[in-house]
Amino acid sequence: MSYTKRAYILWLGAICILFFAPPGTCQITEKTFSHLTVDEGLSQSSVYAITQDTRGFMWFGTRDGLNRYDSRKVVVYQNQPGNKHSLASNTINSLLLNKQGRLWIGTTKGLALYRPEQDDFQRISAGGIAAHGLPDSTINSLLEDHQQRIWVATQGGLYRLQANNPDRIEKLTDVTQDHHNLNDQHVRTLFEDQKRDLWVGTAGGLTKLHPTSSGKFQLTHYYLKPTDSLYHNATNGINTIAEDRLGRLWIGTEGNGIALFDKRLGRVASWNPIAGLDLSTQTIRTIQPDGKGDFWVGTMSGLYIVAQDGSLFQALTNQPIDPSSLGDNSVRSVFRDRDGSFWVGTYYGGVDLYSPLARQFGSFRPLDQQGRTPFKIAGPMLPAHTPNQLWIGSEDRGLFLINADKSIARHYTHDSKNNQSLTNDKVKCLLNDGSDGLWIGTIKGLNYLDFRRQKITQYRHEPHNPHSLPNDRIYDLKRDAQGTLWVVTNLGGLCRFDPKTQSFEKLPLGSISPGSSNLISLLIDTKATMWVGTTNGLFQKKPGQETFVRFVHDDNDTTSISVSYVSCFLEDRQHRLWIGTRDGGLNVLLPGKQTFRHFTMAQGLISNTIVGIQEDSRGHLWISTDKGLTQFDPNRALFSSYNKYDGLVCKEFTTNSTYQDGHGNLYFGGYDGIVRFHPDRIRSNTIVHPLAFTQLRLFNEPVTSLSSDNAGESGINYEKGLTFTHRQNVFSLDFAGFNYINADKNRYAYKLLGFDKAWNYVSEPRAMYMNLPAGDYVLQVKGTNNDNIWNSKPLELKIRVLPPFWKTTWAYVLYALTFLGLLQLWSLFNRNRLKLAHELEVEHTEKARQQELHQLKLNFFTEIAHEIRTPLTLVMGPIDVLADQYAGDPFVRKQVSIMRGSTDRLLRLLNQLLDFRKHETGNIQLQWRRTDLVAYLSNITDSFHDHARSRQIMLTNESEVSALPTWFDAGEIEKVVYNLLLNAVKFTPTGGTISVRLQKCSTLSGTDGHARITIEDTGSGIPADDLDRIFNQFYQVGQTKTRDSGFGLGLALSKHIVEQHKGKISVESQEKRVGQEGFTRFIILLPLSNPDFAHQKIEASLPEQHPLPSLLPSLIADLTDRQMGPDDLPDSDRPLIMVVDDNDDIRTYIRDLFSETCQIIEAADGAIAWEKAVHVLPDLIIADVSMPVMDGFSLTHHLKSDQRTNHIPVILLTAKNAVDSQLTGLQTGADDYVTKPFQPVLLQARVRNLLLLREQLKTKYHQLITLQPQAQELDHPDEKFLNQLMTILDSHLNDPEFNVTSLVGEMGMSRPVLFRKVKMLTGLSVIDLIRTTRLKKAELLLKQRKANVSEIAFAVGFSDPKYFSRAFRAQFGLTPTEYSQQTADQLEEVL
Repeated sequence: MSYTKRAYILWLGAICILFFAPPGTCQITEKTFSHLTVDEGLSQSSVYAITQDTRGFMWFGTRDGLNRYDSRKVVVYQNQPGNKHSLASNTINSLLLNKQGRLWIGTTKGLALYRPEQDDFQRISAGGIAAHGLPDSTINSLLEDHQQRIWVATQGGLYRLQANNPDRIEKLTDVTQDHHNLNDQHVRTLFEDQKRDLWVGTAGGLTKLHPTSSGKFQLTHYYLKPTDSLYHNATNGINTIAEDRLGRLWIGTEGNGIALFDKRLGRVASWNPIAGLDLSTQTIRTIQPDGKGDFWVGTMSGLYIVAQDGSLFQALTNQPIDPSSLGDNSVRSVFRDRDGSFWVGTYYGGVDLYSPLARQFGSFRPLDQQGRTPFKIAGPMLPAHTPNQLWIGSEDRGLFLINADKSIARHYTHDSKNNQSLTNDKVKCLLNDGSDGLWIGTIKGLNYLDFRRQKITQYRHEPHNPHSLPNDRIYDLKRDAQGTLWVVTNLGGLCRFDPKTQSFEKLPLGSISPGSSNLISLLIDTKATMWVGTTNGLFQKKPGQETFVRFVHDDNDTTSISVSYVSCFLEDRQHRLWIGTRDGGLNVLLPGKQTFRHFTMAQGLISNTIVGIQEDSRGHLWISTDKGLTQFDPNRALFSSYNKYDGLVCKEFTTNSTYQDGHGNLYFGGYDGIVRFHPDRIRSNTIVHPLAFTQLRLFNEPVTSLSSDNAGESGINYEKGLTFTHRQNVFSLDFAGFNYINADKNRYAYKLLGFDKAWNYVSEPRAMYMNLPAGDYVLQVKGTNNDNIWNSKPLELKIRVLPPFWKTTWAYVLYALTFLGLLQLWSLFNRNRLKLAHELEVEHTEKARQQELHQLKLNFFTEIAHEIRTPLTLVMGPIDVLADQYAGDPFVRKQVSIMRGSTDRLLRLLNQLLDFRKHETGNIQLQWRRTDLVAYLSNITDSFHDHARSRQIMLTNESEVSALPTWFDAGEIEKVVYNLLLNAVKFTPTGGTISVRLQKCSTLSGTDGHARITIEDTGSGIPADDLDRIFNQFYQVGQTKTRDSGFGLGLALSKHIVEQHKGKISVESQEKRVGQEGFTRFIILLPLSNPDFAHQKIEASLPEQHPLPSLLPSLIADLTDRQMGPDDLPDSDRPLIMVVDDNDDIRTYIRDLFSETCQIIEAADGAIAWEKAVHVLPDLIIADVSMPVMDGFSLTHHLKSDQRTNHIPVILLTAKNAVDSQLTGLQTGADDYVTKPFQPVLLQARVRNLLLLREQLKTKYHQLITLQPQAQELDHPDEKFLNQLMTILDSHLNDPEFNVTSLVGEMGMSRPVLFRKVKMLTGLSVIDLIRTTRLKKAELLLKQRKANVSEIAFAVGFSDPKYFSRAFRAQFGLTPTEYSQQTADQLEEVL
């Protein structure tokens, strides 16, 4: 049997499956494949294994090498004799990409691991288990289990290796219970199910490896048939295993089809799992799930897509006449990539690719008895009157009636000897005549086919018969609503056919000009308007009119038709007229207008020559052209173009060859066949893949390294960038975009930043440059997918071109340095010698001076401390007396408590300073005593519990021993522990923890060892830079400026005390950060051995609890926060004073001083005070200078610079009594400056004087504005404010609509602030001020006697003269008339 006959039989078999399959067969969705074969660079046609790596490359294992594909080209890897980093064998049986992204290759000569940076392979050692290798080098299958261990199936058994240590290989007997092994060592496939059981398919059956809690596997053997246990059945060898959603195993066998294995029952449930599909004698090579509930089953006789429940299936086989069918029937491997596309490896046909988004266009191929397409160029198409049949005209083979199975029912051609045949085989148009017949227009006459008589009647042009056809070139046929047949002749014009007389009536010649007689197409729209397309314009004839209106292109009119050559029409469902032209693109006639809108290639059309238009169910237009097919969305004005890479069987389409069937399928005819598709199944590919650099070339030669040394080992890391020497000045870079769907439509662009000014658009992904200047560059590349969607972010590669050494900056620097170095060598030597001597002298002098200053500082502080102690004692004594005498008076008790806390704190600081001085000078004698350290620390810790609880801090005390007698000075060590606990409480936030732990540490020498005291808190921690200096005297972490920060002597004193006890103190800390807790840990080590008694006084005592110092209550009271109540502002005429200080005690003290005579509001810092002052406008502000956020100087500057608050007097309080500080405060604008400590009487007197002065100014301003309403030139800020106010009032006195709201807008202040400021400065309300100003102006006008009372009333803003008279009389005691007369009488008396 010939190859053609076999192909025809196979094709008929597929047709039978398609149309006559039983109900169980799935409805076939046509699947088309693209192919990758040896013609495209594949090393060999038999593809055994397929995978995809993390970057997107596709890998194909064949019988003759490993192939890497990047959508453009294939790179082949094969064995290279003598190269240990090449593949050991060219036959690739298995590929595996593990979870770490590493590619494993199983060959017939062992296992290999791909190294991407070096672009080569690491061979996994072989040579038997003794050599830690594989005893059998033929690898059949690879699997990675859930623990990322690699299982290797060979013809000699199953082995396991660790991914991170591939050279360590374990035999199966090493990992199974009782060292059991497989019954058959020829392992063909491996599979891990949902329950993480490992299934092993061998040449002799099925084995399950079940993991146990011991880490070993339990081995269970299964036989596909009961007889397999008695004798070996070679046809039941297992090639592949898959699992369905019900947990059943689909087992592909060697010659016995598919076995459906029930894991619960441990046996085969069915040998025919697919209804209607008999595979019982087939060899199953692979079963791959598609992610949608179906399996792709590869056999030696085709590819099957089956539902997991076995109810549906689809068979895909090779069709020799269909290039988009499966490449070969022998399927060896199936792989589903990350985009959902399927790669099918065949034995003879290479690799086939199917994607739902690729090659979405099918073809309609009628076949003759020889299995060939009967025509080359398709023409018009029409549905036949009989069901499931189609009329197709051709450009070369006449007319065909096609059955549903694409076979030819009838064929009509021209026969020169038969006048009842077609007049010509070039069919240009068709028109149904119902069930009676068919009109056929050809290039040489019109034909009518009578269905009943199967007779063709010819109509030709007769030169001497005016009622015959005017021309034989019939280009279009249409029937109007009245049933009239209209015939378009190319060279003879338009005519109508009279069926009664069998004659043709040509339209009058005047209707269409002779120059426009080349007619192409005709359309009669829903309004019965006739449209005629010609080579020289568009013609319109409306119903009831006898003449045509002509539309032609006008170069000066952009709204005219784009060109005059009209080739086709379409009236859409919105009754818009779409016009296809030749070389002019697409036109639409705007509704209700005589103008056109154009769409050309500039807007996305694939070609400007349009031959056909169809509309789909969504309202989209499908446009056939001479260069492909275009989809157009009229609502969004978007084009999508398609060509042969999308599955079109023809690039150039023919005129009038379009058709839409009842199912919505569209047909477009052209050269080489007919395209058929359903528009709803055409989807856009929205996936945009990243790009990758694939190959570097120097001087057009591929290289794997830029380094001449160890080129094969170093590789190229594109992420780190490339560095070229000045000799490597001609290079190119290949890159790839991993879109495999219609990959030939991918486009690319690249740009070298620093060199290129615009993108370079290319079809081949390669960027090439030569002779680049030295410098740094960035190469950017981007690409599109098949639907022209670009990458949102380009792939970038840093490139550096190095200059030659003699032109580098370093070279020039070296030249200059060499010259200068030789010139300055002797001078530098002498200068360094003199400088060193001088620096030593300066260092010695500076050290002596620092030591002297340190001693002077200590002496000064010591003298001051001694001088302060006497008056401090005189202060503390009366305080205690007052506390006892006025214990029942809450006010006195509160004042005495404040004084006691401050004096106690001062005494503590003085004592600390004196103690430090004693330790510095060595004038302290330790009082040694043997004391129980456990009870001692517990006693001290208990005294801090209340204080810690008040701050919501957890304080714990722990000890590893019940008692620990230790020799130490209890008083001195007490200072150390108290200082550390006080610091811990101070810097531990609310909710924190402080722990005190005691441990006994022994030594290896057998001595008593040490006592280890650890005090740890969970505070903010100490910066690492400060840890080395924390025990320095006068040093404070971060230079803290808190009120109780002290002198910075506490830790220095603690270190001195511990070292005097022959101990050590150290600190560990971690600073608090976001997501990281902070802590500080102080560790004290005290020796447990007896001290040296030679020169020390020893006081022995029993272990007892050491009494707490009397100073502790005051320390705790000093650190405890006191909460203030909210500000109380009762309504009163008393002056309002704001007190600003960050010390709660100072604010309370000042508030109590003035609470009886004034209203008081408080603020804790300058920022809060500024916000309150703007809204409240107090009569006076008393502010401290040193405050957080905003200090007193800044607050004063804000107050005096703002027009709303510049009238408020400010008194600054500070402990800084230097002249410079006082001068700064007064220059800032403060009204007074009081230093701390202050006398309450003095502060009260100054406040009283400032408030009195404010009242005097208020009286002055009141008299000023009431005596003279004109604006005054004043300098004081208050006077400037009044000057602005009076200017505004004077300019609006004659406006009766000018009121309080208008004045607020003019002044730019809020109403409450303006009211209070005016009240404070003048004693008048704003309303009284406006009325008084108007009346004073009226008084002046009355004295001038130049206008009557009504005119003056209007002139000063009174709209009612009667109201003006009443207001004037209320102000001056006289009516305006009486006042004017009185003024006149006084003037006469003077004269």
